[in-house]
Amino acid sequence: GSEMCIRDREKILGQVMRENPDAVNQIMEGNKKPVGFLIGRVMKKTGGKADPKKVGELIREKLLSQ
Repeated sequence: GSEMCIRDREKILGQVMRENPDAVNQIMEGNKKPVGFLIGRVMKKTGGKADPKKVGELIREKLLSQ
């Protein structure tokens, strides 16, 4: 399958982050473990179409850049 566009990836990641606030809070507190969990949720929602490496970068960008 082709790589998803960034907007789709961001939208799905946004949904996943709203559904998993505990994981988001842990990442913001510096615990990197839930990053893999969130990537897994995004992969599941996209049927494996998202690039896990790019999703991971996006998560870190969103949560660790503050």
